[in-house]
Amino acid sequence: MMRELICTPIDRFRGLLFADVALSLSSRRAEKTETLNSRLIALQREAVDAVEKLKRLYRLI
Repeated sequence: MMRELICTPIDRFRGLLFADVALSLSSRRAEKTETLNSRLIALQREAVDAVEKLKRLYRLI
């Protein structure tokens, strides 16, 4: 015998709750990723600037 799937209001609520939690976690992860990427780009710029300053300093010597 095959059981029919019956979707009760509680099941719908649980599904919506799960979807909300999953969406929230996904959104938070995307924000963290964006923040980390921005920080990485800023650090890369700082490193390039530091190398350029050192090159100019060595040229003066």
